[in-house]
Amino acid sequence: MNVDQQTQVLLQQMKQLESYLTDIGNRENVAMNAIVESRASVRATEILSNVNSEEILFPIGSGLLTKIGEKSTFFVNIGAGITIEKNEEEVKEFLNERIKDIEKSVEALNAQKQDMAQQYNSIRAALNNIVQGQQDVRQS
Repeated sequence: MNVDQQTQVLLQQMKQLESYLTDIGNRENVAMNAIVESRASVRATEILSNVNSEEILFPIGSGLLTKIGEKSTFFVNIGAGITIEKNEEEVKEFLNERIKDIEKSVEALNAQKQDMAQQYNSIRAALNNIVQGQQDVRQS
């Protein structure tokens, strides 16, 4: 493989890694937003469980609905259009487990991002060496 072919292969690898890094960054942002929303929902369950008002049902985020009345109840969307009733402690436990799972996903994304960044930097160093070698040959 000649220098031009090596350069093209390395450039393609860099572009692919840049794309992966962007994708991971986007997924990381989505995960972080889910954590913020889940934490806000935990706080909302604490606040709303102490409110006495007319019985109403409304969403408070993270797939969570609440019915406020004499006794506050919470409804959790567990997927596939299924919603189950839970008390305040069960909801908080459910949401905190969700937060832990999302945080684990973010950690895995960070590890992937670091690996790809190292690969990217290695490829960039290899390209710099090729370019430097060509400049040295031209100067001779």
